[in-house]
Amino acid sequence: MQPDSPESPVPQSTFPRGLLFALLGLWCLAAGVVIAALVLPERATMMAAAARDLARFAAMIAVGATVAAIAIRFVRRRFVAVLGVAAAVTMLGVAVETQESLTGGYFSWSDIATNLLAAGCGLAVVQAAWDQAKRIVWGALAAVGAAASLLVFADFVLLYAQRDAQQPVLIDAQSARQQRWVRPVTPPVRRVVLPPEWAQFAGERAFEVPLGQGDLPGFALDEPLKDWSAWQRVALEVVNPGRQPLSLVLNIDDMRGSGRPGDRYDERVTLPPGRRVVLRTPFATISRALPHRRFAFEDMDIVYLYAEQAMPGAKIYVTKAWLE
Repeated sequence: MQPDSPESPVPQSTFPRGLLFALLGLWCLAAGVVIAALVLPERATMMAAAARDLARFAAMIAVGATVAAIAIRFVRRRFVAVLGVAAAVTMLGVAVETQESLTGGYFSWSDIATNLLAAGCGLAVVQAAWDQAKRIVWGALAAVGAAASLLVFADFVLLYAQRDAQQPVLIDAQSARQQRWVRPVTPPVRRVVLPPEWAQFAGERAFEVPLGQGDLPGFALDEPLKDWSAWQRVALEVVNPGRQPLSLVLNIDDMRGSGRPGDRYDERVTLPPGRRVVLRTPFATISRALPHRRFAFEDMDIVYLYAEQAMPGAKIYVTKAWLE
């Protein structure tokens, strides 16, 4: 028996019944994951983005498997099937990324690469159904690819679980994973060892926040603990290592408002030079500042300490935020 080559025809001339059931199952699974991703997570959160990525991965597995099955059935060349899957998924991925870039998102080549990985899983499913001699190998390859996507999503689930378990702490620079709750900015907020003159113990970590450039430079804690209703105030520990006082704005907002000035809590604070201080804001103060609506402490969005304009050479350190 001659070994199978990229140019050798597939011996079967009809769809195996198992493949038809596999394709149907993949499309049903993809539809279920897509619906769950659109309905279950709260919009505009990292969890929602992770769920959409998982849904896209599932959909691309189904697309890849379908294109591969059609190509192998009618062209009967595995090499053509591979090219067809890659072309179909790449075109679909480029279309999706272009649409996202035109609606406020950005074009991501890494997402297209992920799409190709998903399509490869779909191709492996088809090969497993058609090539009985290597079914275990192809099935294992499909399972490994799918598991990689599930692990990425599971990491986000774990991240949220850890966030909820550490309450009343909102963020603590001592944990490296906490960096993921800090909004990415340019120049980046880095997690560093706090200089000894400001540290309370050797090796204490802090988020170094440059204020010298950018639009509203500062420290934004996205998606803090969702429900604050069991506490009475929020605290943020900050170091101003400079020789001049810094006038900053502390913005605290929920998920219910518009996010515009006047519909969110903004407090002007002054950080004394060369000091490590704790900024405390009672919830009663936040409520009084927004008499036109009820501030939803059970559905929080952001804690943002920022400069209204760039301050060349200035920076702050943030060590921790918590509820009291």
